[in-house]
Amino acid sequence: MFGKLRQTLFGMTAGPRRGPSDAFSGPAFAPREPQIFGTQGSSASDEIVRQLQAERGSHVIGLIHRHQHERETWEQWFFDAMIGEHHLQDFMAAIAQVPPGAKLDIILHAVGGFSLPVQQIARAIKAHPGETTIFVPHYAHYLATLIALAGDRIVMGPAATLSFLEPADGLLQQVIRQKGVNRAQDLTIMRLTMARNHGRELRAFVGEMLGGTSSGRVVRELVGGKRPPWDPLTARDARAMGLPVSTDMPASLFRLLQACRSAPARDQGVRTVDRHVSPARAGLLMAHDMETVLAHGAILPTFDAALRMPQGFVHGNEEADGEEDDPHGVALESCDITLRPLIAAMEQARGSRVVCIIHQPGMESSSVDTVTTEDVLTALQSTPADKPLDIILHTPGGYSYQAHQIALAVKAHRGRKTVFVPYFAMSGGTVISLAADEIVLAPHAVLGPIDTQFPVQHLKRMMPARAVLDLCAAKRRSRIHDELVELGIECKRSVTQDHASALALMQGTYSRTTAERIAHTLNDGTLTHGFPVTYAHARRLGLNVSTEMPAEAVAIVRAYRRNRWGKRSVIFCG
Repeated sequence: MFGKLRQTLFGMTAGPRRGPSDAFSGPAFAPREPQIFGTQGSSASDEIVRQLQAERGSHVIGLIHRHQHERETWEQWFFDAMIGEHHLQDFMAAIAQVPPGAKLDIILHAVGGFSLPVQQIARAIKAHPGETTIFVPHYAHYLATLIALAGDRIVMGPAATLSFLEPADGLLQQVIRQKGVNRAQDLTIMRLTMARNHGRELRAFVGEMLGGTSSGRVVRELVGGKRPPWDPLTARDARAMGLPVSTDMPASLFRLLQACRSAPARDQGVRTVDRHVSPARAGLLMAHDMETVLAHGAILPTFDAALRMPQGFVHGNEEADGEEDDPHGVALESCDITLRPLIAAMEQARGSRVVCIIHQPGMESSSVDTVTTEDVLTALQSTPADKPLDIILHTPGGYSYQAHQIALAVKAHRGRKTVFVPYFAMSGGTVISLAADEIVLAPHAVLGPIDTQFPVQHLKRMMPARAVLDLCAAKRRSRIHDELVELGIECKRSVTQDHASALALMQGTYSRTTAERIAHTLNDGTLTHGFPVTYAHARRLGLNVSTEMPAEAVAIVRAYRRNRWGKRSVIFCG
């Protein structure tokens, strides 16, 4: 599974940015036509917004981000995907058109953002004198969660998630305490000063957004370091900590996101190789934004501006051979016409809803990411609650937050759940499989360990959590690099949290003893991350596995061997 410290902020803005006057914000009877904020508008999305505004008597503003068109470099993609200065300008222009006292609805579908514009947007929402509702259909990751806190109420989709927020001050204090201040590196001590300021300001801001007597508890739960940022914050968690959350999400908002998704002429994911931030861009970052960039896998420039990651270090296991995407590739709709007969045959034979999650290089997604999450949640949302669910899964894994969010959504489906693995479902794919009632493996198909792999910046490579923990146990802290001491604290919590998450996914399907054995074996780091868990091995562990693989499941995966460029990674019909 890819490093947890860099998985929550990946996504794309939804198409070319439109002018401030094009941001939709106004009642249904407004003379000008509403348009999608941050997307290419379409008649379908216009009609959905018009209907929503008429039904609720509100003004609607959307913050909608995702993969929607090519980016030339990872740096451009990262900074455009995050809620930043240009989004701030457009949002302020939109909210300025909302009359004082009018009902305001914010549609929030974002992978994160930078501290300053996020706070400005949140304060503008908080200052609006009318009733404000924040709708989160699928996700509002990392600092985008701060915008959700600004509303009078938060409405989350049934499988939607926010993020716990964790400033780095607590971790860095532990590093210095373990090593001693005289042995800690200068950078660590300076980072602690910045992180303390950021943490104090972040906690104060959360309190400002919430106010009231319950804000102290929310601050402790949300920003107190009790849960890590890669652990999805569900609606149930949010209500438990005292946030004003409901799940009465209008069905039209799910259709709106799909309409926005279909609007661009080209809807294709991005291959990212270079993960470095240029010196010019880094010079514009505030201190706490540097923490954000570092925490999510970007590498800031050193004195050697030519420093680059080792050859072959690519995001999402994409091929690094220079092969380019087909310039004419266009992702098909959620029901691929070439796969419809195969899906229909399998659904008819099993009386089920079939959802295909297929990741291959050149497709819209080559790993479990935010786009995969959005499409899987959409598929589950359109599936009758008690209908059997069949998931055809072909993936090398992906980001921890997204894998767990998908697994939680699968687990919550009331109908019988079966995962079919024609070839492999490694890492995050295995996490999703644990939520199923049964796992069907083709002959020689495999699952894999679920232990998290963390990026070690100064070594320029990924390392498993167990390796970091063993290092910290073998050497004196004073002789270990500060980054690895800090990472050791994260890894210790990661192993514990992942174990608990795996048990929760298996609850009700496996006995406690069997679930403990499975979780320990797959998560404790006693296996290499690429270890193939075969049918025989899975049986010995106690997993509910069989080999009754329908021919259609294998054929669907093989159908993407040719002409896969730009195709959607999640396919479902119905």
